[in-house]
Amino acid sequence: MGDANCHQLVNEHCCLVLNPQIVSNTERFGSHFKVPFGERVAFGRAGEAAATKDRLHLVLTDKDDNSNSYPLELNLDRASEREISEMNARVCVKLQDRVAVVIVSHVSTAAAQNIVWGYDLEVRVPQLSIALVTETPRGEAFCLTLKGFELRTLQ
Repeated sequence: MGDANCHQLVNEHCCLVLNPQIVSNTERFGSHFKVPFGERVAFGRAGEAAATKDRLHLVLTDKDDNSNSYPLELNLDRASEREISEMNARVCVKLQDRVAVVIVSHVSTAAAQNIVWGYDLEVRVPQLSIALVTETPRGEAFCLTLKGFELRTLQ
């Protein structure tokens, strides 16, 4: 059984470390791994145990402050999406041929706001010459020269 048949946990959140644990109706199955930013890890159970409807107990932990964490449980048998405002994170469960792909990503707070950018653009060209050259007989048919071209815009 390869990684393609296992559930996947993907960490796309640069400030979090993920600590997963599989939970069935009767027991928890400990995990001995963490998923840092940029990693994709396969997980699951083999044999008859894999046929049960498991949930994922997932703890989102701030990579710089281990005391700042957020636990949640996810069903691995249906697609879902949640935003965890305390951790500025989005947790998405996608199903691909009954295999769950859990993606944790960053939520941008700026997307909900109107951002106004100001700028000051100044372009100075001391001299600009444009020439049109003919092929036969080879020669300059037209020439335009601009001296002291300036453009300035503010917003």
